[in-house]
Amino acid sequence: MKEYSNMLIAVNDASGPLVEGLRMARRGNCWATVLKVVPTYDGDIDLTGVRDIGDLIGSGRQQEAERLRDFVHESNMTAKVMVETGDVADTIIRVAAERKCDLIVMGARKDAGRLYRYLNGNLVDKVANGAPCSVMVVNTQPAVPQQSLQFAADEAVPAF
Repeated sequence: MKEYSNMLIAVNDASGPLVEGLRMARRGNCWATVLKVVPTYDGDIDLTGVRDIGDLIGSGRQQEAERLRDFVHESNMTAKVMVETGDVADTIIRVAAERKCDLIVMGARKDAGRLYRYLNGNLVDKVANGAPCSVMVVNTQPAVPQQSLQFAADEAVPAF
């Protein structure tokens, strides 16, 4: 397998991409950035009792970042954790270019049907066609339960 020095792990709600990406980063002793992209919400929000919508949205991003940092820490790893809002594919491509990544690890939903892909587009295709580097796609539901995975790293992967 090709050696990578700077990896972007694009995570969704499933643990598969994060677990596999951290495992690869540890094995390859490379830099790792964990990125969660929250799609921009264009719908109506009931703002009754909400004084500052920015604070409300920002607190959700902060909670997600803390959850990801805790997961990375519990895995005995060190990685930069980012949570950004925007178009998922465009944001993954932009961050990979900005951070000069040579590999993007991301998940794919096996249960996403043709109608879902028709309405939402194929995220993997968009990222693979626009990425400045290689893209590795992993199953979003790993065969081994998350609790049984052991992260016994002798050293933490350095972070930026």
